[in-house]
Amino acid sequence: MILHVKRSLLLVILLMTSISVNAFQSFETVGEGSMRWLFFQLYEAKLLSPDGVYEQSKWPLALELTYQREIAKVDLVEATKVEWQRMEVDYVAGWLEALVDFWPDVVKGDVLVFHVDENAVGRFYYNGELIGKQQDEIFSNAFLSIWLSEQSRNQSLKNRLVGADK
Repeated sequence: MILHVKRSLLLVILLMTSISVNAFQSFETVGEGSMRWLFFQLYEAKLLSPDGVYEQSKWPLALELTYQREIAKVDLVEATKVEWQRMEVDYVAGWLEALVDFWPDVVKGDVLVFHVDENAVGRFYYNGELIGKQQDEIFSNAFLSIWLSEQSRNQSLKNRLVGADK
């Protein structure tokens, strides 16, 4: 009996993990665009939602970044910090420490997805594998603000991502 309950519990946990991993794969594209720095293309970005429509701070939502060049994780984390500082986001140092712990170095073709579920829990996926999560809605808003806010460095990319250019 106890063995049967343990197996059933394990099956439920595996099923729930599978559902969260695959949840955003059925989402529709809201918008997409490229991020360049000088003459270099850094990544292709795509914003996804269940119905292909963006509403600020409405979950679920996913941001997919497909890298077009090699970038070390320390540079990715530093760029995040610089953007938060530039935008005057009230971030927590622990957020950056967590990103250093689970973000990878990326190479051309790698895909990093930030999926925020209906409960505002943010999960990072690297090439389809779950690599870390943040259960803080404030983090989810702060992270996505880099691309989606009025203070975003690249307003043209922001407009394409949120579907304003449709």
